[in-house]
Amino acid sequence: MTEHPLKPMVDRARTEPFFVGWAVDLYQRVYELSDPQIASELGCYEHHLPQLMLCRRPHRSESLFDDHVRAIAEYVPCNHESLWALLDECPHEDDE
Repeated sequence: MTEHPLKPMVDRARTEPFFVGWAVDLYQRVYELSDPQIASELGCYEHHLPQLMLCRRPHRSESLFDDHVRAIAEYVPCNHESLWALLDECPHEDDE
């Protein structure tokens, strides 16, 4: 199988809190979920995960958090409520 052309960027996004990929990676590690499992939980196709991972992660304290999550969910596409719950569960560096 050929490597996805965005894989190097997705791998980087998994390590940078700026990206949704960081939150997805954290969630996957905590709940021991594979890519197919997280895609199913988010209501999207696995081949859409790279698009999701490369989105900017909205901050819960932003007044437009819900609007930003909804825009990401429409872009990917995935389930808005599932993505919202995943992002809400992941800490931000200033949450302490």
